[in-house]
Parts: sequence; structure tokens; C-alpha cells
Amino acid sequence: MRHRYDPKVSIDGTNWNKINGASFDLPISSKRTWISAQANIPSKAVYSWIEQVNPAVQIQKQEVGKTALGKPINVYVAGNPQSKKAIAVLGRQHPPEITGHYAYASFVEYLLGNSDDAKRFREKYRIYLIPIVNPDGVDLGHWRANANGVDLNRDWAEFNQPETVALRDYFKREIEQQGRELYFTIDFHSTGSDIYYTVDPALPSRFPGFIPTWITAVKEAIPGYEPLVKPLYLGGSTFTAYSYLYKTYNTEALVYEIGDNTDADFIQRKARISAQKLIEKLNES
Repeated sequence: MRHRYDPKVSIDGTNWNKINGASFDLPISSKRTWISAQANIPSKAVYSWIEQVNPAVQIQKQEVGKTALGKPINVYVAGNPQSKKAIAVLGRQHPPEITGHYAYASFVEYLLGNSDDAKRFREKYRIYLIPIVNPDGVDLGHWRANANGVDLNRDWAEFNQPETVALRDYFKREIEQQGRELYFTIDFHSTGSDIYYTVDPALPSRFPGFIPTWITAVKEAIPGYEPLVKPLYLGGSTFTAYSYLYKTYNTEALVYEIGDNTDADFIQRKARISAQKLIEKLNES
């Protein structure tokens, strides 16, 4: 069996050393030692980052529910509170998918940045940022599951878990009851290599051709980059967040997957360009 991750070891929970192979010796000492598939970024660090990402931008923190272990489920809202146009940016449903979080961070930093196009975008749109869908799993070092042992990105049809229920009900209040339209949804993950999981282009779309045109714009801005795109939602039951939000709110939606070993500089560059090209298109709508 091939292991997805090489183990990492840390003595402070911040700095990590990679170990080659699934079997290794571990010296025992009086100090605490962390062993992890990936260098974990706990919820406290993520929330601290997003709350300080740009002091010039007003971000409203909303606790929309509690996890199975009683941790807050936070949504950070930016942009024009009066706007009826909205986008949603989700992350950390699967805790160790750290490269996906790095892409999420660079993407959000552009959306909340000081460039003229980002400022224009925030004047026109409401932005829902959910950096951690699965706080229990993130802080406990789980692979995919929440504290109840459930993969949250397979619970967007039955809604048996408090995290998915809280976010479902939040979107009902914000989109349906406030009369908003969810124009775009993106969910960040990691996998073996970079890929976009999309809605089948044969299904109805709010803006036909929007996602392919956006991905092409990203490709053209990065010399030598060849995107891999795979339609993953083909209709029927909506187990995943992006498919549920697509089917419920007719949002343009996709999963943005980054390779586990994708170069860090490329992750940031691609994410920034992706945000830039996205708001370039949405600013036209």
C-alpha cells in the first residue's frame, strides 16, 4: 500500500521535519512531540490569520453554530452588506489537505487586498469566507472526519452532522431569506495533483461557460500551465458542499484541488491569479 503522506515530526507544533518512510524510530523525551501526516495548522492560527489579513477591510465574524465538540463554526463576511450578489469560499473540510489551505489563503488575501479591482469587487459583492468547515477534525489531527467520525464533504445531502446543518441553515438565512443570489462558490482541497472538479457542463448554469472561461484565463496568465478539469457532479444527490450549493442556489461552483506536493510559490501564484481573473469576470456582471 502506498501512503499518501510522509510523516512529519515537531517538538513545538509549528516547525516540522519530514521523515521518509512509514516506519521510523522516535526518540522519547520529557518534551511533547507531535507526529502528523501533514504540518497541521490549527483553527486558532487560521482564525488569527483571517482576522488580521487586511486591517483596512472590515470583516464581520459570525458564529453560525457549534461543532460536535462545542467549538464555534465561524463565517467571516466582507464586502457590501447591502449587495444582493454573493460568493462563498470554503476550506478545511479535510484537515490534512494543507496545500489546499495555502491556496485558500492566497486566494482570500487577493479578494481582501488593496488593489483597485478587489476594492471594486467588495463594493459590488457580499463575500462569505468559511476557512474551516471542520474545526474539530483540524484541531484533533483527523484525516477527513469530524469528531463523530464522519466525512463532512459527504454529508451535504443527509445533513446528519452539526457542522453541515449549521452552514446549510446559515446559507438559507443569508441567501434565501435576504433575497441574495449566490453567484460563485469555491471549495479548496488537496489531492495527488492539481485538478478542478466541476459541475457537468451539460447541466443548467447561471452563467453558461463561466467556469471554463475563467480556468482558461488562469491558464493564459501562467505560461506552460495546463489545467486538468474533471466534471464530478453529474446530477442527482448532492453529497458534497459545492454540488449542494450549486443545486440549491444555482451558483457557479467547483472544487479547487491542489497537489499534495505542488510547489509553494506556484500555489500562491496560481491562487492569486485565480482570484484576480475571477473578480475581473464578476466585476463585469
